[in-house]
Amino acid sequence: MDPANADRLSGEAITTNVHPASTYPPGQKVRRLLMHAVPGHEKYVVYPYGGSFEGAAKRCRAMGKRCSVDVEVQLDRPNQIQDFWRFFKEHTGGVPGQKDGWKGGNQWTSALNTAGDRIGIYFGIPEKAWLYVKGGRAYTSARGRKMKMVQYSRMICDQMSDQQLDEDVEKEAGEGRSIAATLPRNYENDANWFAIAQWMMDQYERLEVIVKSSDSSLEAAARQGSLGSVR
Repeated sequence: MDPANADRLSGEAITTNVHPASTYPPGQKVRRLLMHAVPGHEKYVVYPYGGSFEGAAKRCRAMGKRCSVDVEVQLDRPNQIQDFWRFFKEHTGGVPGQKDGWKGGNQWTSALNTAGDRIGIYFGIPEKAWLYVKGGRAYTSARGRKMKMVQYSRMICDQMSDQQLDEDVEKEAGEGRSIAATLPRNYENDANWFAIAQWMMDQYERLEVIVKSSDSSLEAAARQGSLGSVR
């Protein structure tokens, strides 16, 4: 509650967490999370992201050090995300490239075609899970990769219309991804894990068919950036 501490934590101190509210108003969405107002200090907002319990604890200790306050953090809950990945592999057999030690919410399979395209699986926030195609490293231009991701998105719309799908094809393609199939869920209740794991595997298998069956000539054209403009 000391205003001087807010000053110590802004700017160069911890740039990934504390920002001026003039730059990011409270409630503004940055990537997938919202900026939160700092109670009693309307000039500042906090980005509530630590990546993991251990990462969040490290940030808390760093903030305490900046403010000359001893911070003790006790991690008294298990890493449920890592536990879920272990459960996923045990009950579905896992996906290509999955290791027992997968950590964090965002994971990718190994490459599924010559372009190096992979399938991304996200299970990192309580609100929902999603799967998508992530562009590989074999593309010779960003434009070629974008065109290929647009192609994947169109195929996903055609073949997976029974699922809840993201709709911003252009934005996702520009970031090297297809649109995603999403599932609202609550991972904190592990009684839901079996149904979530089965849904993930079902959608993975459908996306795998799309990635592996995409026309090879279009794939080559996309890598060279020779496809026509997006319409």
